[in-house]
Amino acid sequence: MHGDLYGVILTIALIGTCAGVSLLFKGEVRRKIVHIGVSNFAFIYLYVFESDTCPLIWLCIFVLINYVVARKEGSTRYGTVLFPFSIIILIISKMLGLGSARDVAVATLAMGWGDGFAALAGIRFGKTKMPMCRKKTVTGSAVVFFSVILCTVCVGGKSLLSALAAAIAAVIAEAYTPYGLDNVTVPVAVFLCCALI
Repeated sequence: MHGDLYGVILTIALIGTCAGVSLLFKGEVRRKIVHIGVSNFAFIYLYVFESDTCPLIWLCIFVLINYVVARKEGSTRYGTVLFPFSIIILIISKMLGLGSARDVAVATLAMGWGDGFAALAGIRFGKTKMPMCRKKTVTGSAVVFFSVILCTVCVGGKSLLSALAAAIAAVIAEAYTPYGLDNVTVPVAVFLCCALI
């Protein structure tokens, strides 16, 4: 069964499941479990939704909801707002003729899997910091690199050259983007590499 309505139902179910599973964890791990899980929206977008308009509307709704929740909790971290916002940018770019639905999916997964698993690996195994970067570890950056290659080749069907370019761009954007804006710069960088190389 395909269609926009089914896509909405699956998206809501995905978010609810991720939120439920995350309750089994605490702190940063909880946050990253949601981050990784929700990024699988990419598959719903790619294989279920029949239009770009419907997912755009729902992403805008999620941006508003997440912003309200963040403000209510007094949070100064807006990753939950910026992530869906970045997907909106990608879908609009695709609608304007730049890139494909697969490029949108790859960029979404690259951010979710790459950044999410990198953070978990960094918490558990990360000791050596990236050059000129206090927050990111070499272990985490390696996870980002290989996650992006996996997404680009297996989901996007791209060449090794495109995958390497996207992986390098993602590592640089994830490690060195200031003010927590990597939730925008990473997917945009990966999307551009996939769309243009």
